[in-house]
Amino acid sequence: MLGSYGEYMDYMLLPKNLDLDALKWADFKKSVSLVHPDLSKHDKLFDDYNEFKRSYAALALTDKFQALSISQKWCQILKNENFEVLPIFVEKIMCLPGSNAFVERIFSLLKI
Repeated sequence: MLGSYGEYMDYMLLPKNLDLDALKWADFKKSVSLVHPDLSKHDKLFDDYNEFKRSYAALALTDKFQALSISQKWCQILKNENFEVLPIFVEKIMCLPGSNAFVERIFSLLKI
């Protein structure tokens, strides 16, 4: 069981055991199109997809990388200046709330 919101986000957004072989182009493109439809039509998306797989494969082997928080991991990955579209996608994903607890808390305070 995950103990904190940070642990949950780490697990959901970049799990330690990310299987790069299971990360298929069609699934990646579909995920991007759900979050930002215009990006899924971008010519550089496929290049970013392949570059992400290469970058992650190299970084994931180090214990230092595994000890980083999710935002630090993405910063390490996105240091690669070859990415054009992936940073926009990651920014959109990181802005999504992990739950609706905040809204529920407001409703509870207002007794709605």
